[in-house]
Formats: sequence, structure tokens, C-alpha cells
Amino acid sequence: MTLYMPLFKACTTLRSLTRLHAHLTVTGLQKDPLASTKLIESYSQMGSVQTSRLVFDQFPNPDSFMWGVLIKCYVWNGLFEEAISVYQNMLERLAELNQFVFPSVLRACSAINDLRMGKKVHAMIVKSGFESDP
Repeated sequence: MTLYMPLFKACTTLRSLTRLHAHLTVTGLQKDPLASTKLIESYSQMGSVQTSRLVFDQFPNPDSFMWGVLIKCYVWNGLFEEAISVYQNMLERLAELNQFVFPSVLRACSAINDLRMGKKVHAMIVKSGFESDP
């Protein structure tokens, strides 16, 4: 898969990314978590969040990194409520949390002034042991 990473950087248009996506699908590399995560991120950077979500939804067991990237993609594109919804879905599916998920979720809460959810996220940070030391 690492051989394909430079190709992602070379994809400067949605068309070229779609071609790379098709190639990864034909070769079976889309099943690789790293490839799917990079597709999610790349589509989002080109403003195609809907396609990012399709790639995510096609992956059978997304890991916490993939969940985090999808949340971050929604935040990048100003879709804050969707980012929070994905976070809640992640919790419902009992996906393993990591410290990289929380900054994007907190950013989403802040952007829409959702103090209640922000407090819940902070409580989860503390509960999960990801709080920073003073």
C-alpha cells in the first residue's frame, strides 16, 4: 500500500482521485484500512464528503483511526452536526476511542455552541484517560 501513497498526493482533481479509487477497488486494495482511510481523507479535501462517507460505509469494521478521520473530514467541511453524529455512532458501535478523535469532536461542539455535548465529550476524555496533565 505504501507504493500508492505518492499517487494520492498526485491526485489534484476529483477525476484523478476517482480513477485511483477505481484502481484500488479492482486490485482489492480498497479493503486495506490505510487505503480506505486515505480515500476518505482525500475525497473530503476535495469537498466530496458524500463520497468519503460512502467509502467509510463500505468498510466492514472501521478502526478508531478511520472513525477519527471521518469525523475530522466533516469538521473540515463545516458539517459540525454530522461530525457529532458520527462520534455518537462510533460510541454506539463500541468502537475503540483514541485521543485523536476528541479534538475534532470538541471543535464541532464549539462551532455550533453545543455546551451540553462538549461537556459529555470532556467527560469521555477524562473517563478514557486522555486528559492532559496540568
